[in-house]
Amino acid sequence: MISNYLKLAIRNLLKNKVFSIINIGGLAISTSVCLLIISIIADQKNYDQFHTKKDRIFRVLTNTGSSEMATSSFQLGDEIVSKHTGIEKTATLVRGFGGDIFYNDKMASGGGYFADRNLFEIFDYKLIEGDPNTALNAPRSLVISEALSKQLFYNENPIGKSVRFKNTGVNPIGVDHGNQETDYGLFTITGILSPNPGKTHLPFQVLTSLETIRALAKDSILNTDFNNWELVWECHNYALLSENNSQVDLQVALDKISKEKFTNVPYSFKAQALGEITPGPMVGNTSHVFIPKMFLIFLAGLCLIIILSAGFNYTNLTLARSFTRAKEVGIRKVSGAKRGQVFYQFICESVVISLASFVLAIPLLFILQNIFSKFVINQYINITFEHDPSLYLIFIGFSILIGVLAGFFPSLYVSAFSPIQILKNVTNIKIFKKLSLQRGLLLVQFCFSLIFIISAVLVFRQTDHIFNYEYGFNKDNVINITLYNSDNYARFAQSISSHKDVSAIGAASLLPSAGRGTGMQIWKTEGGKDTVQTQYIDIDAKSLNVWDIDLVAGKNLPDIPEVNNEKYILINEKLSKDLKFETPNQAIGQRVVLSENNVEIVGVVKDFQSQSVTSEIKPLMLRNRQSEFRYATIKVSGQNNQDVLNRLETKWKEVNPTTKFEYKYFDQELQSVHTVFTNIAAILGFIAFLAVLISCLGLLGIAIYTSEIRRKEIGVRKILGSSIFEIIVLLSKSYIFLISAAMVIAVPIAYFVNNAWLNFFPSRININLISILISILFMVGISFLIVFSQSWRVAKSNPVDALKAE
Repeated sequence: MISNYLKLAIRNLLKNKVFSIINIGGLAISTSVCLLIISIIADQKNYDQFHTKKDRIFRVLTNTGSSEMATSSFQLGDEIVSKHTGIEKTATLVRGFGGDIFYNDKMASGGGYFADRNLFEIFDYKLIEGDPNTALNAPRSLVISEALSKQLFYNENPIGKSVRFKNTGVNPIGVDHGNQETDYGLFTITGILSPNPGKTHLPFQVLTSLETIRALAKDSILNTDFNNWELVWECHNYALLSENNSQVDLQVALDKISKEKFTNVPYSFKAQALGEITPGPMVGNTSHVFIPKMFLIFLAGLCLIIILSAGFNYTNLTLARSFTRAKEVGIRKVSGAKRGQVFYQFICESVVISLASFVLAIPLLFILQNIFSKFVINQYINITFEHDPSLYLIFIGFSILIGVLAGFFPSLYVSAFSPIQILKNVTNIKIFKKLSLQRGLLLVQFCFSLIFIISAVLVFRQTDHIFNYEYGFNKDNVINITLYNSDNYARFAQSISSHKDVSAIGAASLLPSAGRGTGMQIWKTEGGKDTVQTQYIDIDAKSLNVWDIDLVAGKNLPDIPEVNNEKYILINEKLSKDLKFETPNQAIGQRVVLSENNVEIVGVVKDFQSQSVTSEIKPLMLRNRQSEFRYATIKVSGQNNQDVLNRLETKWKEVNPTTKFEYKYFDQELQSVHTVFTNIAAILGFIAFLAVLISCLGLLGIAIYTSEIRRKEIGVRKILGSSIFEIIVLLSKSYIFLISAAMVIAVPIAYFVNNAWLNFFPSRININLISILISILFMVGISFLIVFSQSWRVAKSNPVDALKAE
């Protein structure tokens, strides 16, 4: 029986080649996109699945009142275990450990954490060599990845060997060594990490013990502040719950600790299950880059819309052709076929089309995966497309499901025909008084297409707006050079200051709008309870000249020795308002408290965008600490650029002979940071193109079929004197109604959806009438060309050819 169904299905596909190509082509395109989205979702859902205790592991977040962070206080782990039951173990990981490892004449680089000894007991990170119970006990112990071990030691057993470690990581726990290279001295290899069997939200190549921080502090390499609960930016804390405890119990304990420890700041701790980290909500200070859960839901929604469009094509064309299949159904029923047999035959046809489209979709999927892998956005989220047989079984199941769902209603409808119904018009099921089911589905496709086109236009406009954004500082003709060690900055600056094309030289700990912001608390009065969270950048006195940032009150930072410089700060207008100064001038000369330091505000700068353009302008403090400088930032004339670069490199090698000369133009750096928006625009534009293409295929199929079944009518009208223009209008007017209805429905939906995501941008475009009109004209133009081509073909045909059969 099934073989007969398959033979009939294949015979009908070959008999109706045009409709088969439209159906298979539309489904193949939509299926390939859906399979790509399924692959992305499967990749993100695969994080941390290899941990056997994953259901009992929780990360502690910190809510600062204005944002949530993946980090928390250093002392939190010990506090939870010592004072609250139901917590089996905790592990603390401190960010900022990473750099270069030297062994004899070999060097390798890796990043990681200062880590708690409980890490290996809570998580299933394994060691190839070494004892996980003792590997992170002693000061200056070092656990490295298998890849690093092979780079440094080849096939030797490295356990017990000494290596030199130079740290280039970010600051841990209030450390003030800066983001420069710092020699941490000799470390002992105590373990070799086994490659993880799956993805993890904690990627690391090196680990050292928490005791190492204390040892480095004792040697005056680091200055730490372990007892300050309000330093919540650098530590990841994890808790392993006992078997009979839940997230609610942990949250109760965290709420109690928050009330006890945060009396001066509006901070609170929050428990987050391991499975909610990836995919999960966007939080600050995260240990990895991932796709937010809401965006995955958005992708799933796109997947549904695209596959619905292709499914509607199949349903539409099947219903449109139901009249031509009616005699076949009637004969089969007269011959004794039951409704169920007819139903399964048509379902089988639908599944065959779906599987044929799946075969075509696989090579398209590989092409899409290759294109996506080259996007800049994938350098951050690191999607890996696994060719797992189980995933392909899911793909096949997905395709069969599409076939069943797309063919269900047409099969149900056609199988219900009776021989009497065959004598009637069976192609006009009404869902509204003047709207057939076929046209209703076509209307939905038009709505989808118009929404996508409007969205694509607005995404491209917003992307262009971002690239032409007014940052509030100069980014043109500015060269940024990476400082691996700020000690030689002054000599380097002095050596290039006389060049005729160098107009200003400065230095900074990070570049505005191009790096991760660093935050801290600031108090208006010593011992006061009112606090403001602010971002900060360490700059020298000349950086304002490089970036053309204006002072609105006061004066610039003094260019004096660093130890005295820490007594003075600049603030922006936003921080001045948050500190409740009525005017910028009122802030000048006022003293505020940073941690335990009393500093003086000497100037107020005009607000500029120090963070990503997706963030509003935030409170900002500028201070001068040379130990924190990571970039030399140089303003040039824009003339003789190559000569300037050659001069910079020559002087750099004289001052830093062992350090690589790395530079970027500031405007290019900002463009590379924002390339992710270009990728998103390209993705949405591509999806909009596919949605329109699928709708066009459906419209083409309906137009071909409609023109074919009305050939005799058109022939009679031409004989009776109808002009070609009148015939084209006759065949096109029903589509004009559908497009008009789609405008009325789709435009408000598109406005609401796009206005919602645009509101996430502090600086955004307005949804104007021109964008909507361009989108409508684009859709109308394509639809008109399709309908006109078929109407013209029929209108120009010889009526004798259409009527000779009569």
